[in-house]
Amino acid sequence: MPSFGGSVVSGSRATDSILAQGLVPDRPVDVAQLEPNSAPLVQITTKTKGRKRRAINTTFEWFEDEPFPYWDAINYGSGYSDSATSVVVDNGGYFGSSNLVLIPRTGEIVRVTAVSTNTLTITRAAGGSTAAAIVDGDDLRIIGSAHAEGATAGTMKSTKKVRGYNYTQIFRDTFGATGTEEASELYWGNDRTMERQERGVDHALNIEAAFLFGQRDEDTSGSTPVRTTRGVINWITTNTEAIGGFLSEDSWNSFLRDGFLRSSRKGASSKWFFGSRVVIGAINGFARDALRVVPKDKTFGISVQNYTSFFGNVLLMAHNLLENNPASNGTGTAKYGGYGILIDPDSPSYRFLAANGKNRDTKLRRNIQTNDTDGWQDEYLSEVGMEYRQERWSRIMTGVTG
Repeated sequence: MPSFGGSVVSGSRATDSILAQGLVPDRPVDVAQLEPNSAPLVQITTKTKGRKRRAINTTFEWFEDEPFPYWDAINYGSGYSDSATSVVVDNGGYFGSSNLVLIPRTGEIVRVTAVSTNTLTITRAAGGSTAAAIVDGDDLRIIGSAHAEGATAGTMKSTKKVRGYNYTQIFRDTFGATGTEEASELYWGNDRTMERQERGVDHALNIEAAFLFGQRDEDTSGSTPVRTTRGVINWITTNTEAIGGFLSEDSWNSFLRDGFLRSSRKGASSKWFFGSRVVIGAINGFARDALRVVPKDKTFGISVQNYTSFFGNVLLMAHNLLENNPASNGTGTAKYGGYGILIDPDSPSYRFLAANGKNRDTKLRRNIQTNDTDGWQDEYLSEVGMEYRQERWSRIMTGVTG
């Protein structure tokens, strides 16, 4: 008689007394996917008219200019008496003969009659103002010029344009599977379709991370160059503010006041604000009455709140990549969880390499495996970069803890 290879169950059969593999697993057929909110900077710059443009070379350039500077300061340790007619300033090149200059601390207006490097010859108490002693560091505000009737033209002054440039970066995300895996039935359906969806999200996130944190570089040490593109955080160097703790409504308004001080003509009344969840949460805590949710169909599928301030409208967006290192338990040095970035809409642009009938914007390359591979291989490839004009139009806050 053949032997019995199984086991005998006495009493009621329970789930622990049957073959475990006989139970149908409770597994979701769908796999969680990230939303457009995960890469809002890429989403907005690629969908906003005029913000996505081709680059015809791996190095793309632009030129920047600003209105002529009208603020300067006295640079003389011991200061000057109320009768001094020669003063040293930080930037003599800002001034020309016949300029009228206000000294805000005292209210005196002086008239420049000559400029030699950083030394101004001045006439005191112009326009009926009262002469007063001048101290080191006194602010100076140019308030135009006053010329004598019938005089010759004044000093010629203009601003010199500045070259801005960045590189396109090659992003590649490759994925695939064996022929055996492809022929196996899976709970979530076609694995290749799912992989294309998930790796497409990952690819967008990698570009988003570079557009936020990247630094410009061209490494020519290898057989071919490796280029990286500079991101927003490394572009904005002029206007930064370390909050270093709790974000109050007063400090938020101060941040906006200075953030809207310089703006493009088109973007002056509205700016984008990308904040960590800590920062956005703090703003929601004190500004509920000033917030309005913007329909997603008006913001390319991104969750946006509109904050109306005296200085202008701010479109608030929580950015998932602005976070601390979760593995460090709060002890790491990457404190992006306290960051907020105010951006003028006219500053950033998405640039993709395209010339000679070839377009290197994001595309899915199918079946790039070698001919004898028992399986398939696909790849997302992009050669793109971030253009960022007039970083002074933007402002960054750091160190917010709540």
